[in-house]
Amino acid sequence: MSSHWTCFLSLLTIPSLSDPVRDSMSRTSECWFNLVLISSGIVGFGCLLEVPETWNSMIHWNALKKGKTAKEEDPTSWHKPVAAFGLLLVVMGIAAETVFEGLVSQKETEIRKYDEDALATAIKNAGDAKQSASDAADAAQNANDSADEVSAKADALDERIAAASSKLEKVESNVLLQGPRSRIIEKNRDALIKALGKFEGQRFSILHCGRQSTEEMLFEDRLSEVLGSKGAKWELINVPYPPGAEAWDWCATVMVAYNKLLPKPTDAGTELKAMMSRMKIFTTVNAIVPAPLDPSRVPPAAISFAQSVRAMYGEDILLKYPDLVVVVVGESVPVTESEMRPKKTIRK
Repeated sequence: MSSHWTCFLSLLTIPSLSDPVRDSMSRTSECWFNLVLISSGIVGFGCLLEVPETWNSMIHWNALKKGKTAKEEDPTSWHKPVAAFGLLLVVMGIAAETVFEGLVSQKETEIRKYDEDALATAIKNAGDAKQSASDAADAAQNANDSADEVSAKADALDERIAAASSKLEKVESNVLLQGPRSRIIEKNRDALIKALGKFEGQRFSILHCGRQSTEEMLFEDRLSEVLGSKGAKWELINVPYPPGAEAWDWCATVMVAYNKLLPKPTDAGTELKAMMSRMKIFTTVNAIVPAPLDPSRVPPAAISFAQSVRAMYGEDILLKYPDLVVVVVGESVPVTESEMRPKKTIRK
């Protein structure tokens, strides 16, 4: 069965025990996205149906242009109604694409808000669990006043402390899953602003790979806020994604790219990478000398691949904006890993 239709059946299945509300929203978003793909297919099929009528028109035009007598079109030919039906499919497909893309965007916004609310609740529960553990410890200390009651109270308090500790571990685990890098940025906000504020006015841009996860969105938002006008006072530049960026399915960690011929971007990018490393956020650096792509040295069949490599490493962006510090946000990777996990590797 096609994956474009199985999403409808998935709405009827038993949701995951981890978070049924979020799972339901995710499946709905996937359904709308699959309908966008189906609508695109309808548009393509409609265009295909218009080919015979268009081809006959081109033959007729070519004959007239060469001064020849054009063959009269058969008024009973099926080409015209088929082409008309194809045009109707194109119109309906484009309208459906617009509607379903809007629904996808709306559902993704709801998912992001739900994740942020869940993160806030997890942090609050962590505080409650710590308070419960503190209360249990105080009660254990007071239990020493009566030797006869110590044994019974100690047993009860041990159970209470164990339950509180278990709750705390679960809540802290949820907090880590909800977006650890954004919390690390928030925790080290003052240190980041102090270290990077000396590069006030430095221009920067933040890009991401493929469809972002909630963790990546939260991290990007916090980093942009700390670097921007409310923090280190760097200037955010929203640059268009370069040619070849559509090849980015996935990338890992954080990469900082800058033009090593210019002192200020070099110093600012180096300091940003150093701060990330101190905070245990796995970060790589790409110091480059921007140069245009030389078609004479790249085979035509490899042009698209070369563009995607240059796009991912920030070279095309720095060619147009040489004084930028470009930050590419990818999937979170433990700082102990020395290499990216192989999934879709693009190398220079």
